[in-house]
Amino acid sequence: MKACVSRTALSTGLALAFSATVVLAAGVSLDLAPGLWQFSIAGSASGVPVIPPEAMARMNPEQRVMLQAMLIALIAQANTPHTVRMCITLDQLRAGFDPNRLSYPGCSHDMGSGAIGHLDMQLECTGKESLDARLRLDAVNQRTVEGDLKVDAGRGPDRLSVRQSIRGRWLGKDCGNTPRFG
Repeated sequence: MKACVSRTALSTGLALAFSATVVLAAGVSLDLAPGLWQFSIAGSASGVPVIPPEAMARMNPEQRVMLQAMLIALIAQANTPHTVRMCITLDQLRAGFDPNRLSYPGCSHDMGSGAIGHLDMQLECTGKESLDARLRLDAVNQRTVEGDLKVDAGRGPDRLSVRQSIRGRWLGKDCGNTPRFG
C-alpha cells in the first residue's frame, strides 16, 4: 500500500513538489543567486488521480476519506494561482537537485541537455501506474527563472493532467524570517 499511495501522491503532487524545488533543480545546470526567492505558479489540473483498488481496500474508512480529501486539495491548489517564497542557500544551489530522489520502480529520468541557462528534466513511469512529467526551466538571468511543468498520470478519460507555468524571481540576499528550504 505504501508504494501505491506514494506514487499516487507523487503523480498528484508533482506540480507542487517541482515548483518547491525549482531552484534546487536549477542548481544542476543554472547559475542563480542565493537568497530569498518567490515563485509564481499558475495553471490547471484535470482528471482524477487513480488510487489502486487494492490500496483502497487496505485502508480503513477514515484513511480513505483523508486521502481523498488530500487529493482534492492538491488538485484545487494546482488550479489556483499561488506564490511560494523560500530561502535558498549557496550550499543548496551548489549541491543541486538529485534526480535519483525521484526513483521509483518502473520509473526513469532524463536531465536532457546541459545547455547553459536551460534545464529540461523528464520523469517517466511505465507499468500499472503510468506517469509522464516534464519540467523545463530557463534562467533569464541570475535573478529570474521561467519555465513550465507538464504531468500526465494514469490512463483513460479520467487520467490526471497538470499544466503549470512557473516564474521565479530573486527578492534579495536577506531571507528575513523565511525558513530555509529543505
